[in-house]
Amino acid sequence: RIPLLWNHDQSEPVGAVQSATEGASGLEIDGQLAEGAGNAERAMRLLTVGGLHLSIGFDIAPGGARMRADGVRELLAID
Repeated sequence: RIPLLWNHDQSEPVGAVQSATEGASGLEIDGQLAEGAGNAERAMRLLTVGGLHLSIGFDIAPGGARMRADGVRELLAID
C-alpha cells in the first residue's frame, strides 16, 4: 500500500491509500487514517472542517512534461 504521510515526511505515516484511480477530474484517492498514529487525529480534525489538502510526491519521467500554449505545464508521464 501507498502510505499517507504528514507533510511528505516518510518517518510520519498517518494512514494508507486504499485506492487510487484516474477519474474524469484527475487523480481520485481513497485513504484511511490510522487512529492513534502520530498526526492522524490532527489530520482527521482538519479534514472534517476542510482545512487539509492532499499533496502527492512524484518524479517527472524524462520527456514527461510539456508547456501548453496557455502557460500550463501538462504532465504526461510521472513516476
